[in-house]
This record gives sequence, C-alpha cells and structure tokens, in this order.
Amino acid sequence: MRTLLMFVNWNTLDGAAISEHIDREPLYSASEISLYFILQALVENNLQFPKYQSIYQTLQDKFSQVSFP
Repeated sequence: MRTLLMFVNWNTLDGAAISEHIDREPLYSASEISLYFILQALVENNLQFPKYQSIYQTLQDKFSQVSFP
C-alpha cells in the first residue's frame, strides 16, 4: 500500500475529498497501519489535516520504529 501511495499526485486532489475518503473508507478503521501509511503520505506531501494530527502522532509513535518492506 505504501508503494502505491507514492504514485498519487496529492496536489491535484481536493482536501475535502481526501478527508472524506479517510473518514469513510473501512480499510482505515480496520487497519491502523493502513491509516498510518496514508496519513504519512499526506505529511510527506505537505498536506496538513489538523483533525488527523493526534491520531497520526499516536500511530507514528507506534509504527515509526518498525521496518516495513
């Protein structure tokens, strides 16, 4: 999933659409690592969503030391 997120041209997407996708996609409530990957992709592309900041920080604390393939 993380590799696929690198191919998204984030600057062409509407912020409201991104937020709605994150809020409604069942994958992110079922998989913390998937939520972490998409939030990390947003941060890496300088897209800040304050409503996700605390959950991103929590997930970053949990997963930042884990090595992913």
